[in-house]
Amino acid sequence: MVDIQMNNIDDESNLSIDQVTELEDFAHAVCKELDLSNKIISVILTDQEVVRDLNRKYRNIDATTDVLSFSLSKIDAAEPMLGEILIDVERAAQQAEEYGHTLIKEVAFLIMHGILHLIGYDHDENHQGEMREVEKELVNKFDIFR
Repeated sequence: MVDIQMNNIDDESNLSIDQVTELEDFAHAVCKELDLSNKIISVILTDQEVVRDLNRKYRNIDATTDVLSFSLSKIDAAEPMLGEILIDVERAAQQAEEYGHTLIKEVAFLIMHGILHLIGYDHDENHQGEMREVEKELVNKFDIFR
């Protein structure tokens, strides 16, 4: 089993406690589907300021983004802490409105996307390739996306 450490530090409180719990359950289900075990993943739901600061500090990009993933160990390493995922909930809310779906659906997708980055998947600038194919397969398996 994967230990998901879900922390909601979004100042706007865009997500209810029940929604955060649902997202944590979803993250567990994604990890199970990907056959991950004996790892720890930290998921931090935060705001634009925090994500922008980290994006500037670690990627030299002075802008916010919807999700940042920081891998702290390799998937096959003995180290249990796999990594950290930070989600800009404000940005996710804007994207959800733009795409015409719910905030919880958008945040779930970003959590899934972040987990895939932590286990070694990557995408090109157009978000294509193998990672996109895995995302499509996972989206079709979970009710949260319907």
